[in-house]
Amino acid sequence: MVSDDVMSARMRMIMWLGAAVAAAGVLVGVLALARPSPPAAPSDRELIEEQVRGYVDDLSRGAFLAAVGRSCSATPVARSAVTEPPGEVVVQSTAVINDVTITGSSAVVDAVLDTRGVRTDLPMRLEKHNGDWCISDLPGH
Repeated sequence: MVSDDVMSARMRMIMWLGAAVAAAGVLVGVLALARPSPPAAPSDRELIEEQVRGYVDDLSRGAFLAAVGRSCSATPVARSAVTEPPGEVVVQSTAVINDVTITGSSAVVDAVLDTRGVRTDLPMRLEKHNGDWCISDLPGH
């Protein structure tokens, strides 16, 4: 016959083993939930702002082909009409975006071009073509 002390020791061991298994299960569950989720896709507004800022950055670096490439009408003929300046051209400019209004696959951007403290209105229209935003209209066009 098994004494009460031995029985009690076995019960405690079973309870500790059960608690350890439960704790391990909780730990695995927490680690599974704590995995970082993939980053969210950028919003249309973020993609539009990226295009506008990229366009201004391209122009300030003299990367005119890259700037033309942001246009919806960037055909091979349009690209061939653009020549890059010799040497390095840097005219420090930034785009300050005041507002973006999106209506379906069209957007109107109220922006200001800031070149060495001189601020010029830079309104733009963009369109979404094949999932990508491109510049469809600039001032003076």
